Amino acid sequence: MKKYLNPNKEKLLSKGVDSVQARVINLCQVNPSINHKDLCLAIEKSYRQTYSTSKIPSAEILSQQTLDLIPELNTSYKFYSDTQWRYGQTFSFTHEYERRFPWGTISIGIISERDGLIHTCEIYSDSLFVNMINRLKENLVGQIYTGESIRQVCQRTRQQVESEQEKTMIDDIQAWILTQI
Repeated sequence: MKKYLNPNKEKLLSKGVDSVQARVINLCQVNPSINHKDLCLAIEKSYRQTYSTSKIPSAEILSQQTLDLIPELNTSYKFYSDTQWRYGQTFSFTHEYERRFPWGTISIGIISERDGLIHTCEIYSDSLFVNMINRLKENLVGQIYTGESIRQVCQRTRQQVESEQEKTMIDDIQAWILTQI
């Protein structure tokens, strides 16, 4: 975060803040029950308060049928929802993290090359369930590096293993990874 958000030090100090990181917080720390719908409603409410409620129609969730009836809107929807548009301009990055669980230690290294996809994934563990670790690694390669994608990969891997212990391990790994992204 420090690499990409680097405002003037004097500006930060004038705000009484030591760093950009000091101003960033995970919303779940403030409200553990927060969800996407509630966040959208809060943003809409704030927008209305700022820009007048009388002139702005209520937000509506558009169905595919509605989009099909309005070609220009459908074209915009397809353009802005395209993963290449959304993730195509990301910087190359490496993300490495490690954690000790009751069942063993796991180290994960992920490399992405400018498109937001996981190009390389290495997972090392002293766990005895080598096949589960390898399957998770194989399932992660080629996926978009987002929380939702990681969650889906973990759930798919969970379905591919047989023992309850492996399923529990994947649940542990998923919960941990989602706090790291």
